[in-house]
Amino acid sequence: MLARGRRKKRQAGREFVSYINKTVSAGATIEFDVVEKLTYNGRETIKTALGTFDTCKFTNEISTDSASATQPKNVVVVQNWFPAEGPYRGQSIRSVTPPANGVAQRITEVVKMQYEAR
Repeated sequence: MLARGRRKKRQAGREFVSYINKTVSAGATIEFDVVEKLTYNGRETIKTALGTFDTCKFTNEISTDSASATQPKNVVVVQNWFPAEGPYRGQSIRSVTPPANGVAQRITEVVKMQYEAR
């Protein structure tokens, strides 16, 4: 997978990144235009198997569109929560993809995290 033509644009609380994703597999090459819109939604306290955390919540909207316009546009929205402080600060501890286009909601939550000194 190759990404080229990466461009960034900022707005208050949002960051846009666009690039072309080129995938080569078994002799076939597929290119997709990708736009990611990352939005900071603010702070939220959540309770997980790891404990209760004051988190920073983000929403990432990822749009893909076939560069050759042969495939329909696809949009995926993912919400992520990152602890704002403590030993798990900056690590994604919960991720939610809301239901869309007949696909069920997907929730991923970290239940154990361990660090080793190197």
